[in-house]
Amino acid sequence: MYKHLDGQLNVASTRTPTMTPVISIQPESIWNALKKYRNFMMNGGHFSVHEYAMFLRRQPLLPKEPYTPNSNGEIPCIGRILEIRAKDPQHVYVRVYWLYRPEDLSEGRQMHHGKYELIATNHMEIVDALRCMSLVEIIYLAHDIEPPQNRVYWRQHYNFMLQKFSVSSFS
Repeated sequence: MYKHLDGQLNVASTRTPTMTPVISIQPESIWNALKKYRNFMMNGGHFSVHEYAMFLRRQPLLPKEPYTPNSNGEIPCIGRILEIRAKDPQHVYVRVYWLYRPEDLSEGRQMHHGKYELIATNHMEIVDALRCMSLVEIIYLAHDIEPPQNRVYWRQHYNFMLQKFSVSSFS
């Protein structure tokens, strides 16, 4: 179980007999009743499906994250916007998958991880659009490409259900 939305929605993940992950949002009727959108505006920014954004969370994604909360007790996290839905202009929700720093995962930062490297995951949540602070420029790099200077990128995917890394394209 990955997330609750006002105590009403959960993003759950299970595996089929072929080990293919199946993502479901429960109760499905509440999520499906919300209207789909391609973008929204928040905090002076314009956010669209498939963009990366900085979100503020009240709890770390993982218990071991060493982030220092801001004055409101919020922690910055980066997610890729997968879907935007809204009940009305005051109730806008975003389904995201989270990107982690290598040191946030149990394996920790390894020698092959670059200074600006993040790890894409299948850890999904539904978050209130009010938590969306700014766009973040992140690029996907194949393993044989040298990372550019001072650019945030990802090249690995971490599957939380299987507890393992892969290098397959997940852009």
